Amino acid sequence: MALQHLRSSTANKRPTPAGMSDGQLAMNTNSASPGLFLKDSAGALVKVGPVHVGTTAPNVSPASGGQAGNSTGEQWLDTSVSPNQMKVWNGSAWVGIVADELPVSKLQDGTAGQIVQTDSAGTGVEWSSTTNLPIASAAAPAYSFQGDPNTGLYSPGADQLAISTAGTGRVFVDANGRVGIGGSPSTALHLGGSSSQTIRINSNTSAGFVGTTGYITQIGANRNPIDGSIVNTGTATAFINLEADVSNGSIQFCTTGTNNAAALERMRITSDGKVGIGTSSPDSALQVNGAGGIRINEDGAGTKLVQLRSDYAGQGPAINVFTNDPLLFLTNNSERLRITSDGKVGIGTSSPGGALDVVAGNTSNYAIIANNSYSTGDQNFLQFKASSTIIGDFNRPNGTNDVEFNAGFGAIAFGTGTAGTATEKVRIDSSGRLLVGTSTARDPAGESKIEVFNGPISVSTFANSTGFYGLNFIKSRGTSTNVIVQNNDSLAAVRFFGADGTTFPEAARIESFVDGAPGTNDMPGRLVFYTTADGASSPTERMRVDSLGRTHLFTGSNHVLRVASSTGAGTSIILIRGLYSATDNADSGSESFRVFTNGDVVNTNNSYGSISDIKLKENIVDANSQWDDLKALQVRNYNFKEGQTHTQIGLIAQEVEQVSPGLVTESPDRDEKGNDLGTVTKSVNYSVLYMKAVKALQEAMDRIETLEAKVAALEGV
Repeated sequence: MALQHLRSSTANKRPTPAGMSDGQLAMNTNSASPGLFLKDSAGALVKVGPVHVGTTAPNVSPASGGQAGNSTGEQWLDTSVSPNQMKVWNGSAWVGIVADELPVSKLQDGTAGQIVQTDSAGTGVEWSSTTNLPIASAAAPAYSFQGDPNTGLYSPGADQLAISTAGTGRVFVDANGRVGIGGSPSTALHLGGSSSQTIRINSNTSAGFVGTTGYITQIGANRNPIDGSIVNTGTATAFINLEADVSNGSIQFCTTGTNNAAALERMRITSDGKVGIGTSSPDSALQVNGAGGIRINEDGAGTKLVQLRSDYAGQGPAINVFTNDPLLFLTNNSERLRITSDGKVGIGTSSPGGALDVVAGNTSNYAIIANNSYSTGDQNFLQFKASSTIIGDFNRPNGTNDVEFNAGFGAIAFGTGTAGTATEKVRIDSSGRLLVGTSTARDPAGESKIEVFNGPISVSTFANSTGFYGLNFIKSRGTSTNVIVQNNDSLAAVRFFGADGTTFPEAARIESFVDGAPGTNDMPGRLVFYTTADGASSPTERMRVDSLGRTHLFTGSNHVLRVASSTGAGTSIILIRGLYSATDNADSGSESFRVFTNGDVVNTNNSYGSISDIKLKENIVDANSQWDDLKALQVRNYNFKEGQTHTQIGLIAQEVEQVSPGLVTESPDRDEKGNDLGTVTKSVNYSVLYMKAVKALQEAMDRIETLEAKVAALEGV
């Protein structure tokens, strides 16, 4: 028998030496990990080729059941480095064929930004992305300038960087990224030193300063950055003093009217957060001293004057409109609320008719917020009126903490659109049903509490988790409490109806039942699928999945189970696959059975049988001779017109029918809907033919043995 070689198309799957014979070859045809393998005399796996190309080494993650590791001498072109490097497995590690270091004249290309430096042994040079410099000092920095050795870059300590000039450190960066000028930093940016420090910003005509002197930090224009005195520049001076001594901390805002004049304090923020305008010692959060207080006078003539006061006639803070005008509140340049001169409040109207008048759309429809006392009965908070008739209200029912909306005409409708032309979208009718897209219930069964018209229902989940949100159906035998359900109770159903021009008959249903005795945290269930046959008035059960996961199918027509594939006939696509010892539906378990698209049926033990127990049989007699039948059968070569067009060997049903009609069966040809096309397709029962062949073989053996006995007798004469 010829030695068969091994083949696999599974990525990263190598053969195991124990599963190979001497001289046997194995190959992997997967494009990601191709390879040709053999077993050497020592029983080790050897990869013959090709060279593996990739950013990771070959066989890093071997497939299930495949050989792990690599074979000595195996090659790999590593594309994760530039330039790509050829490597060989030496039995314990991948080593480069080209040395990592070369003389300068033959040094390989480096990467952008690298420099050349001596290696750690000092015997050669290499590319490096880092440079190690000595710590050095301010007087002798690690990086300096030609002719100026005490000015440059150095490190005053671990994780620190500094710049020196004239042998003295000037700028420092510490391990936390803080920058110090003139000394070690204690903040993100730190200006240090023993004398006054100043930052100066110049323009063509003036100068601004940020400086410190004594207990004062000053931000100003045209001031001496050291002592804070006025500098004669021909312009007035303005500055802010930030004062922080041992007993006081404040911010002072000062200006001068003319050049070189004494600056006057205009505003102060004290150490306890008080703001004073016109005073240096405010006694409240904001104190404004000066004639007239705080006034808003837009026209300047006093005819439209508003005053903000902290105390009005001993009654507390007030906004006072001095003239006989309303007080308006606006957003986006549009009036939203108005208080008239006689104290009425209008929202959505410029002429309120009551203490509070809220108008939506037009002045004939308005909302009134009632001022009711808190009691144990019903209290209305908001009423809707058409003229004097109440058409709805929000209230607090019977002293509870609930809010209830009542519609005077029996239904609550929600719409969208502009005022007066809104279109109804949602309705709660007088029966408590929620109707979306319709004002009339249409459920043919009359059972629905929620109806959606001319639109789908969508349930979406946007969450970074493994959980889900969907439709939950809950069933209890109690009217309002948790009462246990019983075996075969229907829990919920999804039903499908279609219009027939008069009513809405049911076309299909998916229903869930209790499938066993329930208990605490134990609810066995089954799913049942129904469809209505053509001409029938109600659906019939077609399939169920019970609590054990078993699937049951039922039909009275052709094709109880139809499995189809769009691919051609062959053994590359499996139509039906059987596994045992499975733990879930995620392809677990061991395979034992396959049916391919070309009709081939294979299993793991090569055993095909039939039920043949004697207890099931009667009228048992010896079979008649099959010799003549088998001699009359014509064994043909042929190919099918479609599908499997390769040459095959076998019988033609019509020819067999002339010899042994019992071997031929026929079935009517039907379309996809099961309609009889008026033709039949004939089949040959090969399993019976095999038994006829066994009987004929027994007859042949008897004849052979008889002839052998006669020959032996003749030879003995």
